[in-house]
Amino acid sequence: MRLAATALAAALAAWAPAARAEGPPNIVFIDICSARADRFGSYGYGKGVTPRMDAFAREGAVFENAMAQSSWCLPNFATLFTGQPPEVHGLYSLAFRKLPEAQITLAQRLKEAGYDTAAYSGGTWLLPQLGLDKGFDHYVNTLTTAAKLTSLAERKPAMLAWIDGRGKHPFFLYVSIEDIHYPYLPEFQYSLVSELDPAEVSLESEASSVPLLREGGGVPSGGGSPAPIPPRTAPRSGPIPEKEAKYDAALSKADRQVGLFLDDLKARGLWDNTVVIITGDHGDSLGEHGILGHMEGLYQSTIHVPLLLRHPRVPGPGGRRVSELIERVDLAPTVLDIAGAPYADLELPGRSLLSLLRGPATPWREYAFASSKHSTEPAADLILDQRVVRDKRWKLHWYLQKGRFELYDLAADPREEFDLSARRPEVVSRLAFELLKNLELSRPHAAGPSSGKTPARPARLLPTPPAD
Repeated sequence: MRLAATALAAALAAWAPAARAEGPPNIVFIDICSARADRFGSYGYGKGVTPRMDAFAREGAVFENAMAQSSWCLPNFATLFTGQPPEVHGLYSLAFRKLPEAQITLAQRLKEAGYDTAAYSGGTWLLPQLGLDKGFDHYVNTLTTAAKLTSLAERKPAMLAWIDGRGKHPFFLYVSIEDIHYPYLPEFQYSLVSELDPAEVSLESEASSVPLLREGGGVPSGGGSPAPIPPRTAPRSGPIPEKEAKYDAALSKADRQVGLFLDDLKARGLWDNTVVIITGDHGDSLGEHGILGHMEGLYQSTIHVPLLLRHPRVPGPGGRRVSELIERVDLAPTVLDIAGAPYADLELPGRSLLSLLRGPATPWREYAFASSKHSTEPAADLILDQRVVRDKRWKLHWYLQKGRFELYDLAADPREEFDLSARRPEVVSRLAFELLKNLELSRPHAAGPSSGKTPARPARLLPTPPAD
């Protein structure tokens, strides 16, 4: 018995230093602009467009109901880097604003936890002028002076050189991929002023008089408020076959490039100590509801995004499928949890996804929310305000320009073709209440913490007690 106990103690002593020396894992975050979940094989698409990322999904976890926080890039990027919804971080305007100086970022907190940090991107809404570079040791945006988006393949040599040239600290690497951005071509010039060709766009009548829509991100297309339109019960316009084919081709190219990059991590011996997260900042509409692109509309084609996570130290079967409702605000606390970095003081509204992986029975949210808000000038009133709330079955849309709700049964109608708002008023009432409550809880009511807690008053401002 004594010999067995001695042997066990020796084994534990030998194991403990190794476990401590392992340290925090590296974290690679791959953010694919315009990635629709329903075009991934791991989400049921049968055309074999994403074989490399589907293989990755079989090693990790697939979050089936992940939602973008907004329909377009900037608010989603800022939500990832701050952990806050657009109403709090404030970056939801097409006019160039800058992240508030007081806002603590994900990269800053990771840096404090001992991580080397780097970001490589190639799009307009990650330019350093926006302030999203706070906390990064290296922040590289390769958008050219000709406004040409750069591909992952063009940026990969610099990314690998950064990985190879680091010291012994764990690293956080953020990578945005613009390869499948509209118009879904291998090489194209990107213009913020004319993102879409008006001749290619089929307008939905309810939105056709709203400024700042289909004609391109920033060019008003009219004004005024249309009269309320009765709910539709017939199917809406579906995807355009030519756009679908181009989108699939662009996504296939991005899939190959992601696969090659993951191969590079494995070749460097990093795979068993690196957490990889693959997601989309938003999706893209291919003609559904008369919409192309993503500058407006909060239908599933635009806000249902892939979310794949592989953590080599979290036990469990590969290919695990998680059905809980996930918002983008959950990603910052997830990354901080992976890194072992404290974040309770940041008052983040999201929750770490690791709790779902460690304990599948973990209580989770009943409702998830997204919004899209635009204005052309920093001081201008919003001219586009759209919001949705969903539970695991129903999804309610509220668009300022339409003057009514839309309700869809996602279980029976995942493409949101049949509006049931007139038939199910009790569901509309329940979800509308949750939508309003979320709006009130998420928007800042005064300067200070997002929780609304009243800061302690400085002693010098307290009234002087009366003399005895």
